[in-house]
Amino acid sequence: MSRLRYRIDTIFGQLCQRFSVREVWAKDDWHLWGRLLRAFLSHTLMIHINREAGNEPLQLERLVTA
Repeated sequence: MSRLRYRIDTIFGQLCQRFSVREVWAKDDWHLWGRLLRAFLSHTLMIHINREAGNEPLQLERLVTA
């Protein structure tokens, strides 16, 4: 159970740090969900690209330094 919690905390931390998910200034639900969906899709795409590059899935910094 702690492994799952660590992974979830890591993902939420990355979303808050890279996509500023905590500071969404959307004025309506449509823009809020659109912004959150783009953030989740971008994060998922980066994980996929990172796996294909042969790195650990959640170590996204390696994409920048590679």
